[in-house]
Amino acid sequence: MHTVHRAEVTGLYIETGHRLITCVTGRLALVVVDVRKGSATFSRWIPVDLEPVERPTVVIPPGTAWGYQGFSEVSVVVTLHADVPLGPQLDPTDADLQITWPAPAAASGISLENALARGDLPE
Repeated sequence: MHTVHRAEVTGLYIETGHRLITCVTGRLALVVVDVRKGSATFSRWIPVDLEPVERPTVVIPPGTAWGYQGFSEVSVVVTLHADVPLGPQLDPTDADLQITWPAPAAASGISLENALARGDLPE
């Protein structure tokens, strides 16, 4: 379990296995980005609203980066995942990704361009 506070961003983590994410308390804005080199949808992202009433569970596949931002004062997230390490963290404010977060996000992690140059992105 992970606790997220309002406007706090966790991620964008490059996923190397499979992961299930669900919100059990509060509300989150989840973003999933295609980071597969050569993919027709490379760098495109989709938003998913996670909240406990409808309680969607999202499957995060390998070859994507994911992160979320808290809408509520406090939100609790549960993730189930394979026993594999996450890849590097991408900057959730990277201008190349143009992610529209509900609230301003702080810069952290590396740019998509740097991850590509370093060979951190999957095929």
